[in-house]
Order: sequence, then C-alpha cells, then structure tokens
Amino acid sequence: MNKKRHILFGITPGPPLKPDGHLSDDWLLLAIDGELSVSDYALVKEHVRACWTCRARKEHLERTIEEIVEYEQALVTPDMPPSAGGNAIFMARLDQLATESGRPSLLRRWAITLFRTSRLGLSPSVTWIAATALAVAVCFYLVLQSNTTAISATELLQRAEASESRSFVGVNQPVVVQKLSIKVNGHKIARTIYRDTVRKRQAHRADVSASDESAIEQDFRRSSFNWDDPLSPQAYSHWREKIAEKKDAVTKLGDGLLKLDTSSTSGPVAEASLTVRQDDFHPVAEDLRLRDNTQIEVAELSYDVVGPSTLSPDIFGEPASTEPLRLPGVSANPIRKELPDAAELAISELQAQAALHRIGADLGEQITVRQGADGLVQVDGVAEDESRKRQIAAALTGIPFTELRVKTIAQTAIHQQPSHALPTPNPSSLATVVAANPPLLEEQLKQRFPDTDQRIEYVNQSLALCQNASARAWALNRLADHYTPKQVALLDRGAQQQLQRLLTDHISALREDVSRLQNQLGQVLSSASNTAAANTAVGAYEKSSPTGAPSPSVPEDWRSRVHRVHSSVETTNEAVSVLLAGSSEEDGSSDKLQLRLRTTLTQLQAELQSLGQQVRKQL
Repeated sequence: MNKKRHILFGITPGPPLKPDGHLSDDWLLLAIDGELSVSDYALVKEHVRACWTCRARKEHLERTIEEIVEYEQALVTPDMPPSAGGNAIFMARLDQLATESGRPSLLRRWAITLFRTSRLGLSPSVTWIAATALAVAVCFYLVLQSNTTAISATELLQRAEASESRSFVGVNQPVVVQKLSIKVNGHKIARTIYRDTVRKRQAHRADVSASDESAIEQDFRRSSFNWDDPLSPQAYSHWREKIAEKKDAVTKLGDGLLKLDTSSTSGPVAEASLTVRQDDFHPVAEDLRLRDNTQIEVAELSYDVVGPSTLSPDIFGEPASTEPLRLPGVSANPIRKELPDAAELAISELQAQAALHRIGADLGEQITVRQGADGLVQVDGVAEDESRKRQIAAALTGIPFTELRVKTIAQTAIHQQPSHALPTPNPSSLATVVAANPPLLEEQLKQRFPDTDQRIEYVNQSLALCQNASARAWALNRLADHYTPKQVALLDRGAQQQLQRLLTDHISALREDVSRLQNQLGQVLSSASNTAAANTAVGAYEKSSPTGAPSPSVPEDWRSRVHRVHSSVETTNEAVSVLLAGSSEEDGSSDKLQLRLRTTLTQLQAELQSLGQQVRKQL
C-alpha cells in the first residue's frame, strides 16, 4: 500500500543527499513509511541524528502526515456505521487524547470541528461545502509551512557571524573586498569596502562625490548599524539584543536564501531584515525602516577574500611609492648635527608608537620602539616580508630622530641577527596549546554543536577572540610600563593628548573584544554560573586583585589599573583554554571555573570603563 502511494505521488528514491548536503524529501518520506532497506534507514537515522535541519524537517513531515490522517478520518467517520460504544464514548476519548497531548494544532481543531458539525444533522451539501473549505485551508496551510524554517533568529545570526571566518581559510593575511549597493530613500551609491583582518585596517571607495556619500552615511548612521560593515550580523545582533520588545520571523525565500525579519517597538529602527544564503549563511542583503519611514536597502554585489599582495600598495593610505629603505643601522631621516634633547626624543618616540599602532604593528608583531644610546629612536624587530617592512618604513616617514632597524624573516635567517636585537614575542602570539586532557566543557560543546566542523569552528573563534584581547592587553601593558610619570612629564600638551588617544583606542577595542567574548561563551557556559554575583562588578574586585586595592585617600594611577586588566585578560585566556581546548593538567571543578570566568569578564568590563575615565582625567 505504501509503495503504491509513493508511486501515485511521483516519489522515487533518487540520491539521498541534495547538493546542499541535506536529505531529500523523498528519502525522509520513505524513512517515515518504513520503505527503506536496513542499511539505507541506518544512513538516514545517522544523518538525522547529527543534522538539526533534517531532524526538524522530518518531525514537521510526521506532524503534517498525522494531521492529514486525522482529517481524513474526520471526513470518513460520519459515513461509517456507529461504533458499539456510541459517539459519546468516541468524543470523550478524543477529548482525553487532546488533553494528554496538549492544545491541538489549528489543523486538528478544524478537522474536529468539521466532524462534530457533521453529526448535528446538517444537510450533505452544507457538510461538503465545509469540507471543501477545509481542504482549501489545508492546502494554504501546507504552502505556508513549506516557506517556514526550523532555525531560530539567534542561531541564524550566530551562523552568519561564523560564515566570514570560513571564507578566510587558505588565504594568507586575508583582506575582505566587498562591493555593496546602498540605497537610502531612492538615492543609490556603490561602495567598495576593504578590510584587513590581520592588521585591522580599513578603506573604502565610492562611485559618488564625497558630499553625496556623506549625506547617505548620515542617514545610515541614524540606524546605529555599522557603516564600515553594513551587512554585519554582529551589528544586527547588537541592535536586536537591546530591544526589549521585538518580533522575529525567519522565512525561506527562493534561490536558496533565508530571511530574518525583526520588528521593534522602540529605538530609531522600526523594522529590519537580514537575508543570508542558506548553504553557508553568508549575509547578502539588509533592509531597514526607520521611525521616520526612511528606507535603507543594502545589497551585496560581490565578495572576495584576497591576499594583500593582490591589492594596490596605497589602498590603505600608504604612499604608492616610498623613499628607498636605508640599510639596517642607517637612519631613515636626516639627522641634525646636534643631538635632540630628552623632550624631543620622547615626542618622536611617541609618534613612532602611534604610527606603528595605525598599521597594527603593535599587536603581537616582533617590533619594538626604544631610545638608543646614539640619541635616536630605534625601531627594531622582524617583519614578515619585504612588503610589511616597506609599510612600516612608510608609516615612520617624517618622524624626526628615528632609525629603522627592521629586517624581514628571510633576512634574519640569512644574517643570523643576534638574539638581543630580537624582542621576545608576546605570549599572545604563541597559539600552541598542549592538551593532554579533554576540554572541561566537551559534553556541552557536543550538545550545543553536534556537527564536528561547527564545534571546531566555534572553539577556534573563541580562542581567536582571546588572542586578540591578549594582544591588546599586552600593548596596553607595554605602554603603562614605559610611560612613567617622569616620561609623561617630558611630553608637551599635544603629545600627552596623542598618548591619551593611543591608550583610549586600545581600551575601546579591548572592551569590544571582551563583550564579544562574553556573547560567544554564553552559548556554552552553564546557566548555573550565570549568577547575580557573576554579573555584577563590585568593590570586592579591588580587594581580590593581586596588586591590592589603592588607598582611598590617594587616587589610583592609571598604570596600576592597566596591570590589573592585563592580569585579568591572561586569567581569562587560561580559563577559556581549559574549558574549550583542554589542558595538560587537571584544573579542578568545571562549575567553579565557569563561575570565575563569568565574574572576571564582567569585572573586566567595569575595570576597562573606569580605566578609560582615568586615562582621560590623568592625561
């Protein structure tokens, strides 16, 4: 009988998997009807167990079949001879079944209503009219259900955030080149955005004048979304999380697309939608409607991930051609006959620090800035290649009393530069982890991410966030060690403000890293660790700090707070590594470690906020 029904509806057992890697509807139906061989059924069962999408589709098909069968029974039963127990017994059992299984679905309630109506003695024509109306409603319901998807709004956004990382695989020093069409109330521009994911540089080009681009940018920024990354799922998530009352709907579009619609009752954005590709969850479009009915439409025209060598050398603002590099040990700038005084040297040193920061060379690279015995500011270290070396030289161009002593890795290997000339790399740049023991959250990871690739991707993303935060914390720590009160006193007011901007930029970026890490870890940390104490920054942190709390009568110096931040970031990295990647030693209770991690991250946010205020006040 089942085989006949499948032939009737044109279902033939083709390949089990579709091009997107999911089971076909035919195989799911055959599995439900028990018409597969033992080996084929085992294949389907194993796939459904590991794939949440196919599992949800299978459950949906089973529910739909059940409801159709109930509907057929509701139509056929009136023409059948009455049961021995009578209608009252049947209806009582039906009501009992509905009570045990919870509130019936809308389709089931329609079928039951039609059945009961047919028993009231209405004419056959009225009954058949009602049955026809119900059949139309069923068809409409099934069409509507075919456009729905089992994925939630939160999971769609999480997978969209992870999609960009996958595109970086196999590309050395990946640079994202994304071309977008942005339309605001009918005014459209094409904008190409370049994002250097390693050195945190960004540039853009537009096909309109600067004034026209600025006008569209002002309208877009009113939405609080990210103008530098308009299709950012992180920005969408950040906006959505701040909404107290919202409605989400995820629908399946044609051409393999999924669309998330979110409506809000507060804030500048009334409605927003993000469209992603279903196969890899890459964002391709975004629509926003502001409270004043401003319409913003963003569509991706192209997306590529390339190496920096394929781009023009001046794409991020460096000159297309720079002065020839001096040999190591020879000054890159003309030297005055007289040596600079201490104040001039301190200002030049700070300018060199700021220049390296602008190109991301102070985040884990083996580059140091120091005052040499020859009365010059020496920039020492190792660059990855000749292109990076020239970029560093271009950034330092025009800074007086500066001497460039940077070599490439290849040059260092040839000339065997003495070890004292090479700075010790930050621990943040060493990503090797020896894990003899499994991660403490191994079971939670498997439960949250049944797919092995997704689990590995999540762990890698979490560790990368820790590494970024550690690089920032180390950069802050070096500045705090170097700029003692005596060194700061050598700087004029303009240079002190430049130091303040440099510190504030690191602090802001570190706060963002910590916030993203909190959101990332919230997916797997146990709810038991989410206590009021773990989510409230209190004065106890000052007392528990290894450096001790400052005296109430003496304002704390910003340097001491930087050292505490650095210590907390390293503690966080160790905890995350043990929880997600394993450890070479036993590390105690998982619950205690999770609680301590949540507490440290919350206290870090409060500490960084206070640090930013202190830097602005004391410099």
